Amino acid sequence: MFKIFKIEIFKNFLEKERPLNKGILTKLENNLKTNFIYNSNAIEGSTLTLKETDIILQYGVTVKGKSLKEHEEVKGQEYALNFLKEVIKTNESLSLRLIREFHALVLNDDIENRGKFKKSNNEILGAGFETTPHYLVEEKLTELIDEFNSNENYDLIMKVACFHADFEKIHLSAC
Repeated sequence: MFKIFKIEIFKNFLEKERPLNKGILTKLENNLKTNFIYNSNAIEGSTLTLKETDIILQYGVTVKGKSLKEHEEVKGQEYALNFLKEVIKTNESLSLRLIREFHALVLNDDIENRGKFKKSNNEILGAGFETTPHYLVEEKLTELIDEFNSNENYDLIMKVACFHADFEKIHLSAC
């Protein structure tokens, strides 16, 4: 809860400083993107450092000694975040179709699994909870999306944080 409080403080600070100049906004956006992608991939076992992730994003180069798969995971996350920015502009509601599109972008290099939900059960090592059984993924995801879209009066940060926690419990990907 403390982290959410810190996010609220930072959000309020930024609101007071609006409009932000383009340079600061770009810097904030790039920092958020790099940190998000680094942490998302680190959770999944990537050996890339934060600096290496930043180099891949900024310069599009490969890092010596790192697998092509890890580079592709960074690029896939970047494609998905760019797509998210476009979706936000349209004000489109979250849907199963959108999640499949995000999934396909994240798993850009995995032709066999991109955009498809898990076909067998999986687990998140050390998570302390069981993920949703494969045969219930679409049903649970639909329920979660409906709940997210219907809770318009909730604080956006809390709404997104709760969605993310429940989404991780579903853990729709087989990868």
